[in-house]
Amino acid sequence: MSPRSSSVRSARLGPLARGWTRALLALVLALLWPLRPSLALDPERVALVKAGFIVKFPEFVEWPKGADQAPLQICVAGPSELTAALRSVALHLRYRDAQPSVRQLGNSEAPTGCQLLFIPGQRSGDLAGILAGLAGRPVLTVGDTPGFAERGVHINLLTQGDRVRFEVNSAALEASSLSASFRLLEMARSINR
Repeated sequence: MSPRSSSVRSARLGPLARGWTRALLALVLALLWPLRPSLALDPERVALVKAGFIVKFPEFVEWPKGADQAPLQICVAGPSELTAALRSVALHLRYRDAQPSVRQLGNSEAPTGCQLLFIPGQRSGDLAGILAGLAGRPVLTVGDTPGFAERGVHINLLTQGDRVRFEVNSAALEASSLSASFRLLEMARSINR
């Protein structure tokens, strides 16, 4: 293919379509292609891969009727290195025909209006209180700290060697009136506590 025909095809797509295509390709590669050992040490890359998982999880979770209204509100429970990566990934995705929004909460701020709450590791000491405040509410909780799923977080991301994996606490999901799709459970390590 000549350089000219390549640029003509790109021009037909338009700037928005090219950006969307690049973002979608990057997300697919990030989710499906494991981190190479050289990338495992790059915190920015790891953050983008984790953000890609977090933003896509709602597509594999069933909420009670009316609880998953668009636009999806993703909240971060306090300061986190993933906030910027979540905002970046959310800019290029749609959930139920609307762009998800990402909001960073203050340490004592309640997650009002949030459908997904990311709980960073630095909130480990507050985890029991955060989860107690959400008891019975259909808010998907996601963490990235070893032991969080066992302590009641619905989905927990883990970096194992050169890969990002996740575990799902099905019992905690059910207690929040949420359910994970078979496809999500098939890819996860299951925690039933």
